[in-house]
Amino acid sequence: MIALRSPEETLVLVPHIVGYRPARQLVLCGLDQRVVDASGRRACMGPVVVVDCAAESVGEDHARFIAEVVGHHRVTKAVIVLYCDDLAQVEGTAAARLEHVHAMALQALAPAPDGFLASYAVDGTSFVRVDGSEATVRSLRELDSCQAAAELVYKGSSPLREPPSPEIEAKPEAERDAARGESARAERAERTPQAIAAQLAAVDALLACPAAGRPADRMAHARMCGRVSAALCNPDVRDRVLLYGIDPAVETPLAGVGEEELFSRLAAAAGRAPHIDRIRRVIALLEEVASYRVRGEHAALAAAGYLHWWSCTNSLAAKRVRQAARIDPGYPLAHLLLDVVSSGTMAPWYSALTAG
Repeated sequence: MIALRSPEETLVLVPHIVGYRPARQLVLCGLDQRVVDASGRRACMGPVVVVDCAAESVGEDHARFIAEVVGHHRVTKAVIVLYCDDLAQVEGTAAARLEHVHAMALQALAPAPDGFLASYAVDGTSFVRVDGSEATVRSLRELDSCQAAAELVYKGSSPLREPPSPEIEAKPEAERDAARGESARAERAERTPQAIAAQLAAVDALLACPAAGRPADRMAHARMCGRVSAALCNPDVRDRVLLYGIDPAVETPLAGVGEEELFSRLAAAAGRAPHIDRIRRVIALLEEVASYRVRGEHAALAAAGYLHWWSCTNSLAAKRVRQAARIDPGYPLAHLLLDVVSSGTMAPWYSALTAG
């Protein structure tokens, strides 16, 4: 856990949270820490909202949206940062608009003895506080020596220079052909208990592969992903994969999870914190499977969207679910999740553990 000793140290933290160095974005970084994940070490901090915009485009819609997020999540401590090309841009009308964002968010802030809201404008070299408390332009290098920066470097965190692409790159055609052939064979198999057990065994094998399942033999891996992609069309298989992602107590082989146990454990998981590292590993596996573009791609994307939602990354959840719905407009899980993420609903375990 990283300790912040002043609001401006959040400027060190933001690139590590979002994964890249923002350039022309408005960022809300909630600093409330209410729960930890099942590993006992990941504090669920947030919300974190990134809005692409230029300094001159910050306006009423941004202010209203940020205030709604602050109020909805009962934020008590937060920092708002406008990243721009040059601090000289944040003058006059632009500065007033950013101050308006701050004022509306402050009104929505939940009362707390240690609550606070600070707002900054940042360019490539400097920062300035823009909420009326201080107007001195300072160098970002001042923050390089703070303890938070040292801890992040020690942990090996290194933000990218550009935002990572949320797209799933398609595999080379030869690998897709190998996956397609295996997917077609899996599709023709009868849906018997033995066939389902074989499908789950393929999933178990893929879960056991390191680095999101990328062994040296690419063609063998492609065929395995083809089998799993087709298997995910079967809700009995898909739901066991989702259970493995959200319930840290579930272990492989997944064939050992009976039908009654499956539904009871899915229901029970709604009130328990997941293991975020495990969820991310399963998401990586599902997105790897989807990259072969074979039968079951929509199921892999929808399942990845579900787990993105469960890990509270709703923007990525929405993207994956929309991709699934474009491939199969009638897929039930995609329809359900579209309604959920469009309404801003958070995963039930998060809502339960942060209530009150």
